[in-house]
Amino acid sequence: MSPAESTLNPETHPYLKRFSPEHLALLEQCATIAEFEEGSYLFREREQARKQFLLLEGRVALELNAPGQDPWILMTSGANSIVGYAWAYPPYRYWYNCRVMQKTRAIVLDAEWMAAKCKEDHEFGYEILLGCTEIMAQRIQAADLQLLNLLLKCY
Repeated sequence: MSPAESTLNPETHPYLKRFSPEHLALLEQCATIAEFEEGSYLFREREQARKQFLLLEGRVALELNAPGQDPWILMTSGANSIVGYAWAYPPYRYWYNCRVMQKTRAIVLDAEWMAAKCKEDHEFGYEILLGCTEIMAQRIQAADLQLLNLLLKCY
């Protein structure tokens, strides 16, 4: 689906509720809807971060590469979640792999386009970065729970 055909509205994904109609119209210009097959990757660790994904259906695993071992699953994400916010923060590279566990449908946002619009429209940029920061806080809380779980298993 091309950007002109996509339908971004607050009912499409919870993340979109934070935006004014004008800012939703801006996002519409860089959004496409895509499907990803099980086993494929939305992105890989250390790649240049060029996209952000608003998951509509399916499930993905956020994985870290471990030398000499299978990738370690940090967490999984499904419908109504977001992956790929690394485009907003230096060094603008993904920090982990994002592997599709179940066929996934997502709104794909062009991060380079969004970065340029954030510089032009500071209110838009503020909402985008608040959203990215919210995701980071959720990931930190999830990591804290995993670490606590690991500690409890040691005792």
